[in-house]
Amino acid sequence: MSATLLGESLTIRKKHGEEKVAAKAMAEYNSTGKLTNFFSSVLDHFKELPAIEQAQYPQDYASDLGQRSAETSTTVRTRPREKVKTPRA
Repeated sequence: MSATLLGESLTIRKKHGEEKVAAKAMAEYNSTGKLTNFFSSVLDHFKELPAIEQAQYPQDYASDLGQRSAETSTTVRTRPREKVKTPRA
């Protein structure tokens, strides 16, 4: 496989993966009005990255994600939520 085809294949896989994550986040929000699992998943993924990749993120990135996850798990919805369209994968 040529480098160009390999690069295109990786780009397609990455885009598909991002679409799946976005769809899961929208489904969670539509069913619960929160994004607790989404933020937890992003934090778990971040923690699995090699240190050299983690270093490219802001210094407080992990603590911010943890805080957002905690905040959304305790947030009480006071108004009806709007449905967000889930993209077709």
